[in-house]
Amino acid sequence: MSSTQSTRRWVTMAALGLVAAGGLVTGTALTAAAAPATTADQAASIALARVSGATTDNIYVVKDYDDGRYTWEGEIILNNVEYDFEIGSNGTIRDWEVERYAGLADRSGLITKAQATQAVLNRVPGATSANLRIYLERDDGRYEFDGELIKGGVLYDFEINATTGNFQQWQVRQSATSGSSQPAPAPVTTPSVNPTVPDPAPVTTSPVTTPSANNPIPGFDISFLIQLLQQLINLLLSMAV
Repeated sequence: MSSTQSTRRWVTMAALGLVAAGGLVTGTALTAAAAPATTADQAASIALARVSGATTDNIYVVKDYDDGRYTWEGEIILNNVEYDFEIGSNGTIRDWEVERYAGLADRSGLITKAQATQAVLNRVPGATSANLRIYLERDDGRYEFDGELIKGGVLYDFEINATTGNFQQWQVRQSATSGSSQPAPAPVTTPSVNPTVPDPAPVTTSPVTTPSANNPIPGFDISFLIQLLQQLINLLLSMAV
């Protein structure tokens, strides 16, 4: 075999290798974008089976894209206990954490835990203390009641100033489950425990966007990789002439 034929053979093999590598990269990305095998309702059923007494009224589930794969993440709140979980597309529970932190005891000069609880329940019609997790803590020298409430598949995340009784944060997130209800409308005026201080307007978070099949890896342009591979192949072929 002549040196020219050997060079062309080597170039052809290298080009095919580059094409195969490019197909592997793009193929992996497209495979990662495939829809998960379980639905949000199925993921909710798997999680609820581990918490006695919990129902679809106590759970929040959303789809997440992590490390090139889809998972279901969420939490269950029941009687001031929070259960955080992650469930894979095959129905396997990948992570399960239980938070029972009760917070600090009521203190003089602050609103009570019962008052803060009622202020939260007043904002969500039909909610009870069973849907709520709330605790008193001190952050940056200031006392506040933090917590979350899940009602009908809607998650309400809040912070209350323990001195004034005013809401410092009120975020609303919608679950991906089919039985998720519409978020409770924010009242035009919400009386705080201390009515002398105006209450800030609730803040509603925007839904989290997930990668689509056309762009499975955010920020990664597959067309650029294909163009680069074509240029490398042309360069190698020209060297073999």
